Formats: sequence, structure tokens, C-alpha cells
Amino acid sequence: MKALVLFSTKYGSTAEVAESVATTIRSNGNDVDVYNLKKPFDGTLEGYDLIILGSGIIAGRWIRGARKFLASHHKTLDSKRLALFICGSEPYFEPHRNDELRKRYLEDIATEHGLQPESMAMFGGVFDFSKYGLVVTKLLTKMGVVKVLEDAGFDASKPCDLRDWEEIGIWASGLV
Repeated sequence: MKALVLFSTKYGSTAEVAESVATTIRSNGNDVDVYNLKKPFDGTLEGYDLIILGSGIIAGRWIRGARKFLASHHKTLDSKRLALFICGSEPYFEPHRNDELRKRYLEDIATEHGLQPESMAMFGGVFDFSKYGLVVTKLLTKMGVVKVLEDAGFDASKPCDLRDWEEIGIWASGLV
């Protein structure tokens, strides 16, 4: 099988998840290419048996590169095996909202583009205040994110990794 993992990331967390997904699929003897949608995708989707698209969630939205990719390639994706994933903090901190979040960030995005992915997943992200500018840091602090992280046992002065690598590996293995 040949797979293509595409992703959009703002601070790098989604890139690490995409690489982990690719590594898992490769470990099962498959050929996998990985593409960062920071640059527009100018390749072809022909020859790929499986397309996996991931995006970080920033300000309640998919990152622009992933949104543009879906808008440009939805007709081709409709005829491919497709999987979608997102990385963000909401599924981690608000698990009671996971049905709502899954609908908003995955099901509605797929429906908007006329797609029926065979698999969709939500993963945690990373808070790393050393990567944020002053405005973002102040906004997140004002929103209470630092307090929420500290109440959950994290040290907000260090990167707070909310990803469950075992869950990510299980999901990726299931795609094969």
C-alpha cells in the first residue's frame, strides 16, 4: 500500500503526530510520503491508496493549509480511502464535549467537502509558551489556560504535551 500523510501545523505538534502516523504505517511494510501543507500541495494524489490529512486547531478552526487542500482536492479525495485527524487541547480538557467537538472539527468538515472518511480521530496537542508571541501568551493566560494546565498537574513554564502516543499508534495501525 502507498499512503500520503498531509498536515497543517502552527507550532509543530501536528507535524510530530503526522510523522508518528507515517512511521507506524511504514512499520507495517507500506510506502508513505509526508507533506507539510505550509506550502500549497502541487503534487498528484494518483498512485496513493490512502490519504491521511491532519490539522491543528487554532482559534477553533482548521489551519489554512489543510482547509485550502480540502477545497482544492475534495473531488479527487472522494474517490480515495481517506482519514482525517485533528490535534488540539479541547478534546483533552473537555472530554465531556467530545461528541460536539468530533462533529464540529471532523464530521462537519468532511460533510462540507462532500467526503466520507473511513476514519477520523482527535488527538491532544502541545502548549509551549516559549513558541508563542506576547499577544498569544497574554490571551491564553487571560483565558485561564495557564491555570487549567497547572490544575491538571502541568508546569506551564515547560512544554505541556497532551498527546497520547499509544492512542495515535493504535489509530494509525488501524488504517493499515
